[in-house]
Amino acid sequence: MKFSIRRDVGFSSFEKDLSALKGIPIELALPYKLEDFLLDMDHLDDLAAYVQNTGIIISSVHAPQGRLSDESFFSWALPTVQFAQKVGASVAVFHPESVPKLSKPSVQSIALRNVKRLQRETPTTVAVETFGNAKRIITPKETISLDLPMVLDTSHLFVRRIFEIIENYSKGIVGVHLSEMRYDDAAGHDLPHLPVASYGLEVLETLRIKGWNGNVTLEYLPQFHDRLIPDRAVLEELFASQLDNLPSPVPPPFREDILATKKAERKRQRSLPLEGKVRRYFEPLLARHDKDSWVMPEKALFAGVRRHRSEKEGYKWCYIFPGGRKVYFNTKEEGDAYLETEMG
Repeated sequence: MKFSIRRDVGFSSFEKDLSALKGIPIELALPYKLEDFLLDMDHLDDLAAYVQNTGIIISSVHAPQGRLSDESFFSWALPTVQFAQKVGASVAVFHPESVPKLSKPSVQSIALRNVKRLQRETPTTVAVETFGNAKRIITPKETISLDLPMVLDTSHLFVRRIFEIIENYSKGIVGVHLSEMRYDDAAGHDLPHLPVASYGLEVLETLRIKGWNGNVTLEYLPQFHDRLIPDRAVLEELFASQLDNLPSPVPPPFREDILATKKAERKRQRSLPLEGKVRRYFEPLLARHDKDSWVMPEKALFAGVRRHRSEKEGYKWCYIFPGGRKVYFNTKEEGDAYLETEMG
């Protein structure tokens, strides 16, 4: 696996937007609003030249928010993939727009025709990002049935659906936008695009087991952008090394015996539950999220349970369960009892 971070750029500010990123792979997101993109599209060559001259690594390019079904699709989509090709990006990511239910069959056929024609114009992979909304012109289910390249966004789908897609369509996933949807204390409700802390790790482990070796882009809300580079470094150390940097084996004197031993060890590792694998792969990352003096059970971390200092008088601690429900307590023993009751 390879790891990058998302970076939005403006045509008038790209030097500042891309500063200090040499050597760090990024998904370069072009101006979000289509009108802004079209207004200054003649600066695409300047942006491409800057990227090439500074040695910035572009793993993928995110297209502006145009409609796949518009007649003007090629006026912005073709320059986007041409730019992606110039800067060496392997994937160009497109959002599928929402459309009225009654008009979807006709406009979807236009969108598919546009996407397939665009793919013939470039060696860069043209991919559709996942959104759970059924009104999208191309849903994840339709992406699979149409055998289109997919960028799996882990903040746009329910967790169960994410793992169903990985199980059934890992061959069609050409990129992953990795973050988490969960309860946020500051906001007081669930938020998307939060830093990886629980099920995002399971996503990576599941992809690794499937033998997937594509690009993962960390995509966090602006208030967490300071976490992008350090989190990327940790995840790359944990996962990229597993596939990309294996040392060359030294030929043993009794090769058959050693190969049999390795096979048995691989079988043992595959049979371990995910919680068991945490100790080997995930402890450095999980330790950074344990802000208290005692360690929560790993099964609670994986289930998305969070522990905080209590804001309620008379209680020292608070567990926040997925969905925002809070349980207050004072001692580790009380907290462990609550988890045992809730989770078994």
